[in-house]
Amino acid sequence: MRSYSTLPGSLIISFAIALFLLLIRSLGGLQPWELSAYDQMMRSRPPEGRDSRLLVIEVTATDLQLPEQDDRKGSLADGAIAKLLQKLESYQPRGIGLLIFRDFPVDPQFKKLRDRFESDNRFFAICHAQELGNQDSGESIPRPPELPKERQGFDNILPDPDGIVRRHLLSMEVSTTSRCSAEVSISLLLALRYLELEEKNISPLDFNSEGNLQLGQVIFERLKASMGAYQRVDTGGTQIIINYRSPTRIAETVSVADVLAGQLNPEVVQDKIILIGARHVNSKSFTTPNGEKISGVMLQAQMISQILSAVLNNRPMIWFFPAWVEIIWILAWALIGASLNWKIRHPLFLGLSAIPLLGILFGIGFFILSSFAGWIPVVPAALVLIGMQMVGVFLRLPEFITVSRVADVLQRCQTPGDIAAIANQLAWIPSPPPRVFGFIVPQFLEVSQSVQSVREATSSYRQYEFLGRSISRLHSLQESLAFNKDAQQVTRLEKIAQQWLKILQTAQQTLAEQAKRSAEIPQVYIAGASLNPDDAKTRFKGRLDIFREVETLALSAQPPILLLHGGRRTGKTSTLKYLPRKVGSELIPLLIDLQGAATATTLKGLANYLAEEIVKAAKKSRNFDLPYPNPQQLNQEPFLTLQTWLEKLERIAPGKRFLLCLDEFERLSEVIATTNSRVPLNFLRHVLQHRRQWILLFSGSHTLDELEPYWSDYLINTRSLRVSYLQKPEAEELIVKPIADFPKIYEPLTVSQIIQATRCQPYLVQLLCTVIVDHLNREKRRLATPDDVQTCIPIAIETGGMYFRELWTSLSDAEQEVLEYLITEQTPHPSLKSTIRRLIRKEILEKVGDCYRFQVPLVETFITQVVTV
Repeated sequence: MRSYSTLPGSLIISFAIALFLLLIRSLGGLQPWELSAYDQMMRSRPPEGRDSRLLVIEVTATDLQLPEQDDRKGSLADGAIAKLLQKLESYQPRGIGLLIFRDFPVDPQFKKLRDRFESDNRFFAICHAQELGNQDSGESIPRPPELPKERQGFDNILPDPDGIVRRHLLSMEVSTTSRCSAEVSISLLLALRYLELEEKNISPLDFNSEGNLQLGQVIFERLKASMGAYQRVDTGGTQIIINYRSPTRIAETVSVADVLAGQLNPEVVQDKIILIGARHVNSKSFTTPNGEKISGVMLQAQMISQILSAVLNNRPMIWFFPAWVEIIWILAWALIGASLNWKIRHPLFLGLSAIPLLGILFGIGFFILSSFAGWIPVVPAALVLIGMQMVGVFLRLPEFITVSRVADVLQRCQTPGDIAAIANQLAWIPSPPPRVFGFIVPQFLEVSQSVQSVREATSSYRQYEFLGRSISRLHSLQESLAFNKDAQQVTRLEKIAQQWLKILQTAQQTLAEQAKRSAEIPQVYIAGASLNPDDAKTRFKGRLDIFREVETLALSAQPPILLLHGGRRTGKTSTLKYLPRKVGSELIPLLIDLQGAATATTLKGLANYLAEEIVKAAKKSRNFDLPYPNPQQLNQEPFLTLQTWLEKLERIAPGKRFLLCLDEFERLSEVIATTNSRVPLNFLRHVLQHRRQWILLFSGSHTLDELEPYWSDYLINTRSLRVSYLQKPEAEELIVKPIADFPKIYEPLTVSQIIQATRCQPYLVQLLCTVIVDHLNREKRRLATPDDVQTCIPIAIETGGMYFRELWTSLSDAEQEVLEYLITEQTPHPSLKSTIRRLIRKEILEKVGDCYRFQVPLVETFITQVVTV
């Protein structure tokens, strides 16, 4: 499995991208993008309207031509200023700010103007200061000579590297060589003038211990180094971010001519802050985040309005997350990107998935900015998300192309031969296949391999039967597609599956017709492993008495331990496999093969094996999805965890009973010997005593008296169920009608001969019938006679030699000695009577009158060969 497609791998890549971007950000590499994104969100905010506390008097190009401007040296002549201030005085403003540089004295003829400059506490003017240690702050410009120092304020503006003004300089330390000694901005001075008359508890200027300006209860947190988007800017002095109120006109605006002509409503001036500044072709303009160019006087109005609104109206100021919160925020989006990369397999969908998330991200950023004035790191988070998606798409694209190529190969199949050839064409795919192929493509390969095996079948019927298995696998594949979350892949693979299904069903129909026309007898008997219901279907006969007894005992008020025992190849495992189809739905049979558990060398290994097999068995038995136990707890306390887990399963399936069928249970003795612990048996006894919805069924070839002594301490209240020979009618049905529509190939006496030779032992019946069918097909006959049975018995013994040899070697020396006596017609020694009884229990011998004989003639024939040879 590719590491980047796992959740840990995705997290590593995503966090690596995040850390790289955080490094780039700390070096200022993301600052232009973050500032641009901020500007875009600021432009999208609705305007808040004008601030009624301010009035702006602009000196326009027309005002420069007024008669009062004849002797002007700058934007306003002394005469014009004198008349302007006289007019405003009558309207009682709260404060007046002259935002035009005047570094020359008042003309002597305007004594009243000079007196106003010197003594009017409502009048303030600007100068341009040179910041201490900052040579880029420009040449200093002094205040008007008549103006006291306390009523001067600097007008220094801080454009960002892109020329846009986003920061507001409230105060700074001035260079000793500066001709402007003001350490406070004109905007702050005028705001303080307004607030001093508004609220008595506001001191003229107050900085807290952290160096932040505090006015009343409002703290103006200053911009610090590496704060928010500003990672590489000069943060000297007290700086804040300007929260622009309106894109252009923040206050009522009139011209100088309007004021001098008396065309001014007194209410517009009374108790307001009056700002006098230039707006003509020679005046300087500034760019705002809204993309507008505004005059210096309008920019100062924005700054004053922000201070007043924050103190008097609780209007929020622009703020940033703390650095650690920003890191968490960015890493959270890295986690989102990693999750998408882990979940979405298709590169196109993975790439497109970023689009709605980016919309959500910028939506969150805009909402926080417009509603709470928060400037959160949108751009770094977006770049982390985009970066992860780009990496994911880049890494998956070759895989996607490969999968598409595989799908093209699968889709080109037109015949069963094409399907069979797929396994060779795609032999380059490793086993197990990479995760990129999902769990569907490997199933197509299995179908192809299954179709390949059809060619090896010896008859049309065998080919028909093998093809049916391939069709069943295709049906299972179609069911698996329902669990695939990739809609596009599902659609295409579903189309391929339907195409293959049609091809194979047509071929199977052709084979069925060929089989009917053929003189060959279909070989349908299964002599070997246990019968699988999906393949064997109706070949399993009888055992209804066992099914009824198991169901009755399992659903009783106090069910006992069930012990299903019998000789080798008597059908115990087949019976357990057919159990889910033979008992009611309130019982959930769970077949566990303990031959696999015998490989466990630790208790943890055994517990894990049991848990996995229980989950698989529930799915196979009743299509019931059970949760796995907690892996960490299972490794720490294996069987205590299993006990808790079984209790949890009872709550998941109320009203159900779990029949835990432990096949080849004797193998537990090997685990007990290996681990030197009887904890597994203690666990099973706990289940028996305390888990009312759990019933234990042990299946094996031994009875209690044949096991180690310690088993008797655990298998208390045991009900034995013996699996022995089939009933005669059941054996006859297995012989003459193993499947529906099986041809009539046996004479009645032939059937009797088979039953007599096998004693209705199911494996031996299947074995002998298999040999007989092969014999008839070789001789191209369709009717078996008693002579054919005698001819086939030696062949059957040779074919089933493994079964017969295992039977012989499993006997003790004493038991073999008894059988040798019987074969050679000698009388066993009386001391061997207990051995004879064991052979009877093992269904080797039976007593007839005063004599003993073999129960199964086929077994007798084999042992005779062994003894005589």
